[in-house]
Amino acid sequence: MTPIMNHVDANLKRGIQFIRQAEQEADLIVFPELWTTGYYLSKEAFYELAESRYGNTITLIREEAARYGKVIICPFVEKDEQGKVYISVAIIDSDGSITGVVRKSLLWGREQTIFSKGEISYPAFNTAGGNNR
Repeated sequence: MTPIMNHVDANLKRGIQFIRQAEQEADLIVFPELWTTGYYLSKEAFYELAESRYGNTITLIREEAARYGKVIICPFVEKDEQGKVYISVAIIDSDGSITGVVRKSLLWGREQTIFSKGEISYPAFNTAGGNNR
């Protein structure tokens, strides 16, 4: 999926179409990093487009996960309560619940000048698609 730069709504609409197309074919859907924003934006643009884990992007994808019974791995540009911005990924279970959120910890190149580093951790999450037992 090649995102349209700086057009979150258009990219979300396209992502939802992919989820619906995968209805009979996949139990797990994984979107690429920065799929809602595009990659080569200015720091100011990323800060403007960033949202909380309870923002529009994750809310819409949670609804689709529950509607179609899919586990969805959904990267997004996250802004925390202190205004820091991260490249994050939400793990959304097939009932629409957020199983976990992980912030990218190994930033490279220009990412280091735009995003904050997440905590270095490699958690496992239980989902309808499998568990870590």
